[in-house]
Amino acid sequence: MTAPGFLSFAGVFLATCIITLAYGSFVEWTYHRYFLHRPRRGFRQMYHGHARVHHRIYRWDSTYEVGSRKPEHVTFTWAYSVGVIALHLPVAYALYLSVGLASSIGLLFSGLAYYSAYEMLHYRFHVPKGRWIERTGLVKWLNSHHRQHHRQYDTNLNIFIPLADYVFRTRGQGVRHHGLIDSPHDRAARPSEVTAGVGMPSDQVALDQAQGF
Repeated sequence: MTAPGFLSFAGVFLATCIITLAYGSFVEWTYHRYFLHRPRRGFRQMYHGHARVHHRIYRWDSTYEVGSRKPEHVTFTWAYSVGVIALHLPVAYALYLSVGLASSIGLLFSGLAYYSAYEMLHYRFHVPKGRWIERTGLVKWLNSHHRQHHRQYDTNLNIFIPLADYVFRTRGQGVRHHGLIDSPHDRAARPSEVTAGVGMPSDQVALDQAQGF
C-alpha cells in the first residue's frame, strides 16, 4: 500500500470510528431506556435482570458499590456481545461494498470498543478496586453520572459517552459518593429486604403490575 493509499485508508477508518462512537451513544440510550426499563414482549428477561434485579441490588446510596458482598448482576452475559456483533455484520458488509474495507473494519472495531468500554466502566463503578483508572477525573465524572441513574432511573441513560443524554435532555445532576446518608426510604429497600415495588418509582411499579410482574 502506498503512502497516499494508507493515509486514505486511515482517514476513512478514523472517520468511521468517530461516527460509530457517536452512533453507539444513541443506541445505548435507546436500548437502556426502552428495553432495560420497559417490559417489552421478547425482552422481558433483559428488563427483569436490569430494572428488577440490578437496580434493587445496587441503589444510589451505600449499596451502589458492592462492598463486601459478592458481585452479582453487574455485567451482561457473553451472549449480548455476540448479539451486538451479529446485528452489525450486515451493516459492516454493506459498508465494505459501498465505502470500502477501512469503513467496515472501523465500524466493527469501534463498536466492539464501545461495548467493551461500557462493560468495563460499569463493572468498575459498582466493583471498585482502587485502580488508577478509577481515580482519573473522567472516570470519576462518569461514575457520578451513572450513580444519578440509580437514583432516578429515567436520567443519565448513557454510561460511556453521554452524548444522547445531552441531546435528549435526560442528563441529570451527578451524585457524589462522599458523605451520603441513607434515608429511611433507601434503607427500606435493602436487597435482603426487597419486596414488590419497594424503593421503585411509582410509575415503574404501576407498569410492572400492568405487565404482570
